Amino acid sequence: MTVFKGFVEFSLQAILFRMNLQQYFSEEPRGAKIEMALHLGISAEWMSKLITRKKKPSPLLARALEEATGGLVTRKDLRPDLFG
Repeated sequence: MTVFKGFVEFSLQAILFRMNLQQYFSEEPRGAKIEMALHLGISAEWMSKLITRKKKPSPLLARALEEATGGLVTRKDLRPDLFG
């Protein structure tokens, strides 16, 4: 069983407002960033760079992040240059 809320529930906030990775993880339990990184097959350092927007995810990773967050963070929000 995973700790990601995206797999289990949707929040009203996510339906009404756009959410980025930093906002998503602000409500997640300790260790969720590392668990997400492991799930996606990336390093914790790369996950941190994605969260702080120092790096952009590839198109495939943006789709995987959207799926892993249950659509709370969309690929359009992650890569508006490609999906906007």
